[in-house]
Formats: sequence, structure tokens, C-alpha cells
Amino acid sequence: SSVTLAIASGTGTLVCTTNPVAAVAGVATFAGCKITGTVGSFTLTATDTTPHNLTAATSSSFSITIGAATQEVFTIQPVGNVLEGANFGTQPVVTAEDVGNNVVTTSNVATTLSIQTYAPGNGGTTQGTLACTTNPVTPSSGVATFAACNITGAGGAGTYTLHVTNGTLTANSGNVVINRGVANKLAFTTQPVGGVIEGTNFGTQPAVSIEDVNGN
Repeated sequence: SSVTLAIASGTGTLVCTTNPVAAVAGVATFAGCKITGTVGSFTLTATDTTPHNLTAATSSSFSITIGAATQEVFTIQPVGNVLEGANFGTQPVVTAEDVGNNVVTTSNVATTLSIQTYAPGNGGTTQGTLACTTNPVTPSSGVATFAACNITGAGGAGTYTLHVTNGTLTANSGNVVINRGVANKLAFTTQPVGGVIEGTNFGTQPAVSIEDVNGN
């Protein structure tokens, strides 16, 4: 006979090295069996996949629990497309998860958000500074929710990615675009340099930029 194992009660996916298993001397011995995708209480059913009209068997109940935190995940990505100094349109939320992507509700390690990369753009030339209401954040039931995060600075428009650290666990966000504001001032980005004879061109010619309030 050949015996097949399946989940009788509980929600998840049963994985074994081999399933079904051919019986040897009347015994089907399974190996490498595990439940993935969820935690909770389970029972298994064993059925004969060769039509011998054998009565199916149901196992005793057993539990699958959440493991240790092995990863940080941006469960809500930060969304920018806002002006420099304005709060992100969507604030980031980060969870500590085990290898099966279950939220580790006991995780309470302070979680820190920082800038990972910056690419100048939208008139910006200089990496800005990340500010949030609270940073780092202590997770609640394994979830760190950040609030009022924004990028400030002078000329800090461009594209950012953010980096989160929870002890030894880290993760990077998707792109966060910071836009320049409306033009409201002129600035000498290159100062004129004289020290030359009257009637001779300046040693360095002036350049003037049109900027927003933050220098983008």
C-alpha cells in the first residue's frame, strides 16, 4: 500500500520529503514533514492511496508555534512624492517575522529607521535628514509603526531608500521621492571672482540659480 498524509484540521501547507510513502512491512514511515504558512493547532489524516478500502486514520492534535524573529519586513512601505519637509504620504510600518513570515508578537527590540541611499533629483543636490515623531520605535506586538516621518535639509529633493534595524535584523524600503517646492528666491551658486584688471573678464563668472525655500 501507499499512504498519503494531509492536513485534517488547521490551515497551512503540509510538506514532507516524500508524500505519499509506500509501506514497507506494513509501515509507511514519513520524513521531513512540516507545516508552513501559519501557526496553530493541527491534526493530520492518513489515507490509503492504493484502493484497498482501508479506513483512514486521524492523528492526535499537535501545535505549530511562532519561531524566533529572523527578518524585518516593511509591511507598509513609505510613500513619498511630497515636498521636502512634508510628512510622507504613507508612513512606514515594519514587522519582525519568523522564517515562516509569521509576526513575532513577542519582539520588543527598539527599531531604528535611517536613510539607506540618496540619488539627487528634482532640483536637489544634497542628502537631507530623516526626522520622525519617534525614532527608534519600540514595537507593539512585533509591529513598529512610525509617524510623521519626513526629509528635511537644504537642496534635499531627490530619491531615497530607507533602512530599518532591529537588533541584528535589517531591511530596506522601496524608493521614496522627495520633490522641490515652488521657486521663491535667487541664489549665487557661483560667486563672481575679480582680482583682474579693469576691462578684463572676471576670473570666475557668476552663476545664479532659481531655488525653492529649501535650496532645491
